Amino acid sequence: DTALYPTEIELTQDSPYDLVAGHSFADMTFYGSIIDVGTVLSDIESFRILDADGKDVTRNYAPCYTNGLLTVTPRIITVYTQSAEKYYDETPLTCNVYGVYPDKQYALVDGHVISVTVIGWQLDIGMSNNYAEESATYIRSETRDVTHNYEIYYEYGTLFVKPHAVLYVTSASDWKYYDGE
Repeated sequence: DTALYPTEIELTQDSPYDLVAGHSFADMTFYGSIIDVGTVLSDIESFRILDADGKDVTRNYAPCYTNGLLTVTPRIITVYTQSAEKYYDETPLTCNVYGVYPDKQYALVDGHVISVTVIGWQLDIGMSNNYAEESATYIRSETRDVTHNYEIYYEYGTLFVKPHAVLYVTSASDWKYYDGE
């Protein structure tokens, strides 16, 4: 997990002035960092303004400080459950195979592991979705639960139970002479 830190100072549109040509910000330090989803304030601790020759000219400016914001938004992933099929055999068809699409939006962060409880099943002939228990999906880093840092979408496979066999049934034949009954 990598923290987000402020890295530069911006002059706001409210500022009537800009830095003198050739002047630049240097040696900037800030308060504030964030790793998980959310927003925190970013404060300027210190900085210097240097002229083109590297001379400190900070005292020639009267800075007015405004806090910035550091924001981490949820990482979007899509979890899929795999499809399966079988012939009817009086036992439920289940398939506990799942994964995260690496090419949809984003993959999991390196080092994160997902746990999904797949609950889909199909007993009789027919088809149904291979659902996952969405509230039982967890993502962990090496040290902690990071599920809240993801926005998780699901794509469900299908479970298809086919007829055991096609049976051709013919009623039995018989005969008799008419006997009035």
